[in-house]
Amino acid sequence: MIRAWTLGLILALAACAEQRQVAPEPTPPPAIALNRTQWISTEGGLNAPSIEFIDMRANGYTGCNRFFAQVDQNGPSIRFAGIGTTRRACSPDLMELERNFVSRLEGARFARFEQNALVLLDVNNVEIARFERRE
Repeated sequence: MIRAWTLGLILALAACAEQRQVAPEPTPPPAIALNRTQWISTEGGLNAPSIEFIDMRANGYTGCNRFFAQVDQNGPSIRFAGIGTTRRACSPDLMELERNFVSRLEGARFARFEQNALVLLDVNNVEIARFERRE
């Protein structure tokens, strides 16, 4: 009798026990192919910064000067290193545009495509720059 009662108690407790389900591994974001692509910023009007990716390098226009950088990309992860610019003097507003653009490149940690746009994201996955594809 005690065995039957103990077995019933164990089965009742097991039925009431919290079922832990293991969450599936999140699917990593898709890799983005940037090699041999050109982009123009959605900010800056006629002086909008632009960027072109060739192999492991990026170059383009800051809104004031030309720039170049080494690109380290692994899937959606991206980093711009060794960013350099030419040293042409521009109006204060264009110099500010350049500083902001270079700062955003330095802060980029991820990239993704959204329709026909390239979006750069910071370490917190917050959008810091958006570009439209140049044909």
